[in-house]
Amino acid sequence: MTQTLSSPAPQARAVDPDRLNAFLGQVIGDLGATISAALVVIGDRLGLYRGLRGGVPVSTEELAERTGTAAAYVAPWLANQAAGGYVLYDPGSGTWTMTRIRSMRSTASTGRRSPPVSAERTKSPGWKWRLVTTPV
Repeated sequence: MTQTLSSPAPQARAVDPDRLNAFLGQVIGDLGATISAALVVIGDRLGLYRGLRGGVPVSTEELAERTGTAAAYVAPWLANQAAGGYVLYDPGSGTWTMTRIRSMRSTASTGRRSPPVSAERTKSPGWKWRLVTTPV
């Protein structure tokens, strides 16, 4: 005779939508930060930040020419940097400028790269990250 063991069907637990949204927000934020961190390094190594310094608005093509890079790759890099608040886009002129704080952090007075901006997690609702800048 064969005996079959059966267990009760798992009970579906109610999902707290606030906790779910907070978790999904954290996952999306972490993914975005990971991608953006890599793009900050790329921008630094290719001289894209140096090409934006000076406060003079430049087009995607002008920045690519200044840095010896391809505009097809510079355009999505600029869009990511604008989404992160590193650069500003003027849709009227189609130009980009570096924000003042990023411009100050891009190089020290010696022309050498400054240490990267660090980040720390805040204890504000949603546990968001904030940039911590130090004087150059």
